[in-house]
Amino acid sequence: MEYIDACEYEKAYEILDELGDNEAINKSKYDRASEMYNSGDFENAFILFDSLNSYKDSIDKSNDCQYQLAENLFVEKKYAEAKLAYDEIDDYKDSHDKGLTCLRIIRESIKKYQFNSKYIAAGSTHSVALKSNGTVVATGNNKDGQCNTSTWKNIVAVYAKNNHTIGLCSNGKVIATGDNLFDTCNVSNWTDIVDVSLGDKHTVGLKADGTVVAVGDNSFGQCEVSDWTDIVEVSAGSACTIGLKADGTVISTKIVDRSWDNSGEDKVSSWNNIVAISAGGCFNVGLKADGTIVAVGSNSSGQCEVSDLKNVVAISTNFATLCVLKDDGTIVVIGENSKVNSVSEWKDIVGICEGGDFVLGLKSNGKVVACQDSYQPYKNFGQTKVNNWDNIKVNQ
Repeated sequence: MEYIDACEYEKAYEILDELGDNEAINKSKYDRASEMYNSGDFENAFILFDSLNSYKDSIDKSNDCQYQLAENLFVEKKYAEAKLAYDEIDDYKDSHDKGLTCLRIIRESIKKYQFNSKYIAAGSTHSVALKSNGTVVATGNNKDGQCNTSTWKNIVAVYAKNNHTIGLCSNGKVIATGDNLFDTCNVSNWTDIVDVSLGDKHTVGLKADGTVVAVGDNSFGQCEVSDWTDIVEVSAGSACTIGLKADGTVISTKIVDRSWDNSGEDKVSSWNNIVAISAGGCFNVGLKADGTIVAVGSNSSGQCEVSDLKNVVAISTNFATLCVLKDDGTIVVIGENSKVNSVSEWKDIVGICEGGDFVLGLKSNGKVVACQDSYQPYKNFGQTKVNNWDNIKVNQ
């Protein structure tokens, strides 16, 4: 035991192991772990308690060490790391609830970017923006009346897709204008709506109680959302709809009758610790609590190559393109529309919207910038002529 007294623990354990004295080994490790715990060295105490398995109350002590580590991270406002630590002991004390609190705090911290991204909207060939007084401006192709927003008032968010535009009113109602070929604009009877998302041929609304409504084409089952609950964000893609739940997991409608394309963008059930979502053409993207990205589905243009993206605070997708906003006010575009002009030069951006072959950026001063893929000039209907817009709503 002189090796233990001299703190030469590994040598002592080697000798005791040769002697078959497991009780002495376990007692020594337990005593050391207890001393570490009492001194606040929870990390090393956890390692020792964890190695002792069911010796005395080591399992409970191990859990408590992990809990204390999570609590310290929470106090240090390292919420993403704290969430992971709480997840390790989800059923211990109030770890589950503390983990959900971490997610809520992170969602709140990036909420301004999420809201700002709903103050600008990009259709196929038109752009829309919400002014600080609740009115709406639009520019670009107006063939189907998608830019007829001049009479709108008391709007709190705007959305655009293809050739139609939707506005969320302050009273929870929804208005629409533009192409209604697939009944995507049949939203006048919706109430208590807090968010909207537009797919290629369908429209989805999130209600204040966390349930979801949908209208439009349902050929692939993308409108089968009537049984969804506890949803905090929705995003509509081409053939499916995804929903972010309060616990950071994601659900999706199951794609049916699409044998010609097996992209698998509806395979999101394994995602966790997600704080924002965006559905593209045949791919889906999730923003994790630690500022990294996960993606699933078609990678035809490299739109799912997201492993190097970090410090992300907002995401926007369209067709085969992903646009991300980073916490330093810069943006990155990958995928089909990655060759947009001058995006790398943008600074001080607080909101983004990907339009397929052009990108909109909202600056902190209420101005909007836009640029178009240099390979798609034939689609220029004036949707990027936003330089004269001012007083666009911004959450600082």
